[in-house]
Formats: sequence, C-alpha cells, structure tokens
Amino acid sequence: MPKYKNVLVIGSRGLLGTAVTRVLSDRRYRLILPENEDMDVTDQEQVLEFLRHHWPDLIVNCSGVTDIEENEDEKDIWPELVNRYGPLVLAGFCTDLGIPLVHFSSSFVFDGEKSGPYTEDDPPSPVNRYGLFKAEADEAVLSECPRALVVRTSCLFGPGRTNYASLVARKAQVGEPIEAPPDVVVSATYTFDLAEVTADLIESGATGLYHVVNAGSVSYYDLAARVLELVGLEGELVPVPAEIFRKAKTPLNLVLSTAKIERDFGVAMRHWDEALQEYVRDYLHSDILLSDDITEAEAAGE
Repeated sequence: MPKYKNVLVIGSRGLLGTAVTRVLSDRRYRLILPENEDMDVTDQEQVLEFLRHHWPDLIVNCSGVTDIEENEDEKDIWPELVNRYGPLVLAGFCTDLGIPLVHFSSSFVFDGEKSGPYTEDDPPSPVNRYGLFKAEADEAVLSECPRALVVRTSCLFGPGRTNYASLVARKAQVGEPIEAPPDVVVSATYTFDLAEVTADLIESGATGLYHVVNAGSVSYYDLAARVLELVGLEGELVPVPAEIFRKAKTPLNLVLSTAKIERDFGVAMRHWDEALQEYVRDYLHSDILLSDDITEAEAAGE
C-alpha cells in the first residue's frame, strides 16, 4: 500500500517529472498532475487555492528552468522565480500543512574545483546564476520545511524529452557536428534510476539532503562518444572547451558522491554505462524523433 494517498507532482511533463510520474504510478500512488497554467509555483495565491482544492499529503517538485544560459539573462526573471522563489513558496505551504516536500537540486551548486566527488557536507560555491538559484533554494527548503527531502543529482538522461544522449544521436543521424567538452566531468544519471531511489527515500521517510546519481564519472565528450558507439553511428564529434561549450561559466567537476545514501540506506547505484545501455535499448529510438530545437549546451542542463 502506498505511503501517501495523494501525491502532487509539479513539473510532471519534464525530463525528470516523466520518470517520477511513471515510477510513482507503478507503485500505485494516486497522483495529482497539474498543467503549468493550473499551478504556477511562483504565485502564492494560485498555489494556495490549488492545495486547498486537492489537499495533497506529499508534494514532489520536479519543476525548474534548467537551461544554464537562460538563467544568466538578468533581464529575464522567470528562471529565478522558478528555481529560487518557487521552492521557497512550496516549502512554506508544506510546513503550514505539515506534509513532506521532495525537491530536486543540481551539481551546479559547486564550483567544480574539488579534485574528487562532492559530498553533501561540501559547502555550495556556485559560479553561475543557475547554480546560485539552486543553492539558495536548497538552503531555504531545508531551513523552512522540517520534513523536506532535497535530492541533488547531475547530467540527466531518460525518455520523454530531448536530453544530451538523445540529441547526440539525433545530430549524428542527420550528419550535424556534435560539440562536446572533454574537460567537464559529470555523474551521468538515468532518470528512472533517480526516480526509483527517490521513491524508496520517500517510503522510508527520509529527510535532509542526499546525492543520487549513477556510479562512475564521465566527461561530456566521452559520454557522447559512448552514445554513438551504442547506437552504431560515427558522427562528427568536435571537442570544445567548457568556455566555448556555453557562455555561462561551467564547473569542470560535477561529480557527486553517493556515500551517504549507501551508508544510511544501503543503496548501491549501478554504473552510468549500464543505465545508458538500457536507455539506448528501450527508449532512444523514439527520443531521437523528438523535435525540440535545442543546442548541446541546453540539453546538458540539469
């Protein structure tokens, strides 16, 4: 029997939200899946009205503006509202209602200068506005909501929306060059693995901050090369440094440690390559057909 009766999933149509919705549905949760126009997380009055109508006993926030460059535009306040202000609004209402909040964070909260994987104890030190918004949201959610669970992750791939892996395959298929930085190393993470572990954490009543990523690390360049190998395409892979890959400053080390979740819950994440093989086998063919007109840098957001 599900731990919660009514689960509100915000951002259910996104890359992460698609996986979270599928996993929670498979576990027989009753899901409330609002459209964007039905509940704007930055509008306190609209959020309150929606919550009073549906009365969820758990909120899972998968919403976010993950395009790093879009967050850098100081004239556009929408990314800041969604990434920094929205989570605080949700945390306040969850505290008032006495219900848990699950919020997702990003490895971009770090500056990338550490020589090894980042742990939950490492202080955030963002180098771009996206990382700043995510770091401040993490702090606000954890301080405002006693029953909050913040799940920090990195470099997502999975079905339903264009992602870095599917964009690489699509560009190779149509003969377009593929730009990839060999100097940026990430914890490539399958959305279904992330969603399954998050569901386990929810059912265990976990609170606080946890890193959830697939095991191992890989550069964007080597990840692109592995995708091409798995799909049997050659492709024109062009190595570009991080400062050329995107205008916003990009941390070179985006690798996260999962030692805490292994210690506290015995969770052993499988290697990213095994997860990538499953994604390519089961979903990549249909994802290549998605028509999102985005760049490699946009697809590499979190």
